[in-house]
Amino acid sequence: MTDEVFEDVIDDAAVKKSKPAVNNKKSVILNENTLGELEKLIGTWVGEGVNVIAVPVESSTGKFRVIAQDFDETLTFAPLADGVANRKIGETQIIAGLHYEQVVNDKQGNNLHFENGLWLVLETTDGVRRIVRQTSVPHGNVFIAGGQVIGTFPVSPKIDDTESSLPPEFADLPIDSGYLKPYGDAQAANTVDIIHPNTNLSKHNDGIDIEETTVYSLTTENNKDDPFSFGSISNIPFFDAPEKGSKKDINTFIETPKLSSIFWVNTVKAEDGSSSFELQYTQNTTLKFFKSPKNPNDLIEWPHIDVATLKKQP
Repeated sequence: MTDEVFEDVIDDAAVKKSKPAVNNKKSVILNENTLGELEKLIGTWVGEGVNVIAVPVESSTGKFRVIAQDFDETLTFAPLADGVANRKIGETQIIAGLHYEQVVNDKQGNNLHFENGLWLVLETTDGVRRIVRQTSVPHGNVFIAGGQVIGTFPVSPKIDDTESSLPPEFADLPIDSGYLKPYGDAQAANTVDIIHPNTNLSKHNDGIDIEETTVYSLTTENNKDDPFSFGSISNIPFFDAPEKGSKKDINTFIETPKLSSIFWVNTVKAEDGSSSFELQYTQNTTLKFFKSPKNPNDLIEWPHIDVATLKKQP
């Protein structure tokens, strides 16, 4: 080990050990930023939501089914005690952030989804303040989504009620017959809107007094012209028994090329003048499976949408 590398190892240990303060020529702290608007997320949030997802059934016929269901959710955020060390050669950033855990159950109490990870604040030397969501999902996905705190506004959230759970290339087809009939069947079996899930957030907000909202926007898409668009998704493959006479033992898995989400923390004023807090979110994960009839070299994009309204617990 060279002296230079050895010094970097020592520096790394110093950063991990206690306070984010390093005094040496090899590692410097660029900033020790604060949580800023991420502080509003701290606490335990409990409430309900709606999940809509299409899943393939038979590839040869393009048959699919739609799962749409209500769920109960608990979402918890807690601050990281000493921040996270973000390193490159000769420099160390100490990043403020939150650890979070999400647990989603169906109405019978069966677990539907679990994930955990970090929300981090990146305040770089160019003065741009970004946020990052790092997530691990036990059934085989990890992702990094970059974004920003859009701001805090003295109004109710502006929610896009037009966002659709239908595949964009089939959005003009009817859902009561033909290829999209599984969506029509799922809608008929539900009392909430599963074609435009965001309307469930807007309907909840109708009739309540929201004094202000703080908006957080995140995406895994990379756009070199947008400093707030960066990230990635990675999936484990689906392993199965080898086919007879073949060494192949990995099946093709559904592609998940991108994810985007918007979170709102709302301050709600009651008739007696007291205030409470609600967290709402909409998340759209794009799944790709089955060849596209309009573009045979690509796959159909299927929106997987989750929305929820959660109340902050005392």
